[in-house]
Amino acid sequence: MIGQRYLLERINGQVERGRFPRFAIFIGEKGSGKKCLASTIADYLKYPISFVDTKVDSIREVINTAYKVDMPVIYVIADCDNMSNAAANALLKVTEEPPHNAYFILTCENEENLLQTIRSRGVTYMLEPYSYEDKCDYIEERGVPEFEEDENFILEVASNCGEVQQMLNMDVHQFKTYVDLVIDNIAEVSDSNAFKIGDKLALKDDADKYDLRLFWKAFRSVCTDRMKDGEDPLKYARAIAITGDSLAQLNIRGINKQELFDVWLLNIREEWL
Repeated sequence: MIGQRYLLERINGQVERGRFPRFAIFIGEKGSGKKCLASTIADYLKYPISFVDTKVDSIREVINTAYKVDMPVIYVIADCDNMSNAAANALLKVTEEPPHNAYFILTCENEENLLQTIRSRGVTYMLEPYSYEDKCDYIEERGVPEFEEDENFILEVASNCGEVQQMLNMDVHQFKTYVDLVIDNIAEVSDSNAFKIGDKLALKDDADKYDLRLFWKAFRSVCTDRMKDGEDPLKYARAIAITGDSLAQLNIRGINKQELFDVWLLNIREEWL
């Protein structure tokens, strides 16, 4: 696993001493490697791993199973930001005293989206930020882009290896061109045409469109470069602040991406018109 060196050292030490907790919570942004870390721990412990969705019926089923198995199993309940209250309450019953052969690992982007009672019962692990060198190593391992400017753009925009992979899977030059066009025209076109910017974004989790989080990070990165070049620094500073606020709100449970994007668009236009 690339990155997370100090966190892995901490966890490996706990495993070697037989002290890895029976209930753990991994917290980190999308693409930061939470599931990969869980798989790495399963390798450390040499236990089978089972990934469980957050539906209440799935939670109840895995709890019943955990009390019956004869060998240790690691149960990973991913993306718990989206867990319903019913599912969370079902999980509470097992986190107080996990079955003898069960290890539960929850993953989430924002711990504030978890019930306080669940958070208090688990040992929390915050995934570390990925360094520039970590991202370079990942690109070298997965395949360097054809053009150096594409690689540089990936390194500027992506915060973690998951986002690096997202960008390696796309036409980076085309994505950068789209972001530049948005910045150049967002305040120049009519309201109706401005809202068409969202047509290329996955505001409803469309797999074949650009990820909203990645788009905003790219938008912010290009604005930062232009500000450094001396292009109307106050204008770009305001856009960076607005975009940063919008990125933070993406972590709110149940947030409506379409509405969030619309508000962002109107705020940028109001500042730039």
